Amino acid sequence: MVSDSLLLFEPLCYQKDMYSQKDMKRFTNILIASLFTVVLVNVSGCSDGRLNTEPVSGVITLDGVPLAEAMVNFRLKVPGEGAAGFARTNERGEYRLQTMAGRPDAGTLPGEYAVTVVKYKLVPTGRMITDNDTGERVEELENVFIFPGMAVYADVETTPFSATVVRGRNRFDFDLSSQPQ
Repeated sequence: MVSDSLLLFEPLCYQKDMYSQKDMKRFTNILIASLFTVVLVNVSGCSDGRLNTEPVSGVITLDGVPLAEAMVNFRLKVPGEGAAGFARTNERGEYRLQTMAGRPDAGTLPGEYAVTVVKYKLVPTGRMITDNDTGERVEELENVFIFPGMAVYADVETTPFSATVVRGRNRFDFDLSSQPQ
């Protein structure tokens, strides 16, 4: 016969009626999920989790003049085939695409993309508001497209621009027109 004092040295998880069957099942599921995650990480190698992207760059112009500080977006035409990319143009209208999961300026995955370009400017609305930081009364500003026709280039459904990214270096230049189509 085992004395009750020896039960003090028995691990807590083995003590009778300490955990319900439901608790043990939950613990087992957590343990299995954790082991699966460890195995998955080891099988996938020591990757940094970033995508293996292809370089994408180009120049954005407006009526033939480089367009600085514009946002360029590559949107998937076929969901799951590629990775959406984004960039901001520099003062020469140049951009280098990247994805959320890729390295900066590294491009995107091969695939078919609709390309949108947008640039805003701040204009006064004519209304006065209170600045949240200073408490001062200031004129309200609103973001608007730099020209009315910009909406065509900013919408994935109406943009005339598209790109097919392939393995290797990719260059796509786009010229926007400020004149209505």
